[in-house]
Amino acid sequence: MKSNIILILLIVFSINVTAQCDATILSSQSTVAVDNSGADTPVTLLFNNEYDVLSTFNISDSYTIRAGTGSGFLTVRNVTDNSVIASGNISVNFTATTTQVEVHYFASNACDGTFAVSNITVQNNTAASTNVWDGSSNSNWNDSDNWSVGTVPNSTTNVTIPNVTNKPIISASTNIEVNNLTIENSSSLILSSNSSLTVNGTFANSSTPSSFLMNSSSSF
Repeated sequence: MKSNIILILLIVFSINVTAQCDATILSSQSTVAVDNSGADTPVTLLFNNEYDVLSTFNISDSYTIRAGTGSGFLTVRNVTDNSVIASGNISVNFTATTTQVEVHYFASNACDGTFAVSNITVQNNTAASTNVWDGSSNSNWNDSDNWSVGTVPNSTTNVTIPNVTNKPIISASTNIEVNNLTIENSSSLILSSNSSLTVNGTFANSSTPSSFLMNSSSSF
């Protein structure tokens, strides 16, 4: 009799653990609007077997969702029918086909009920490939606070410099490399001494010739 009771309890426990991996019964924590500027969007801390709804995706844009630390398994699901859009360990890349998705975080691919918590971030990769100078902090090119994406451009970044109060200055003895560079009307870019700027793609200067100022020892 005792063995039968134990067997029944084990079966019930097994069913409950398995059911936790069923997306239809998981609890939603919040709805988060994605920042489509290319900057990281922080998502509510997710405990194991919980999910958040992410909204305002741009159709056809490329996105990356990352778990902050440790190991874990991310699943991106369609809000309407719970079908899996993408999944993977720690980070997931996908192209948006709908404006809303669910993001699920598990301690492991097995969804074994292990307690877990992680910082989740979302980035619009399509927007991140273009970085616009805003000069919101100062004129230092290498200050990430001066850029729309929140990071300093690199060799794969398309850079746009509009007419803002703080015009960008590349500091002395600094080597900068970007993909495309556009200087808009009434804006400018200054290269300090011994600095260099490499544009791998297209250089478009819509401002006056004097808007691109080079020190005698700088190079372009």
